[in-house]
Amino acid sequence: MPKVINLLEERRKEKGLTHVDMSRILNISLRQWDYVRFGKRNFGLHSYMMVMKAYPDLIPDIIEEMSERGLESNKGGDDARV
Repeated sequence: MPKVINLLEERRKEKGLTHVDMSRILNISLRQWDYVRFGKRNFGLHSYMMVMKAYPDLIPDIIEEMSERGLESNKGGDDARV
């Protein structure tokens, strides 16, 4: 599981949030959140931006992960497969 997803899951559990709560906080669908959690899809640029908006302190981790993935633009969008 990607580092950012692990960090989001830790936060979700610490705060006692449901997966529905987390998808709403990130402003993404529950289905998309589930696909990402289970490794069926990667976050795309738009989703990373939603995470940055909700959790600004994760920006360094997000930038690192995006750089490792070579995600410079929305190539394949948020539906890009793993």
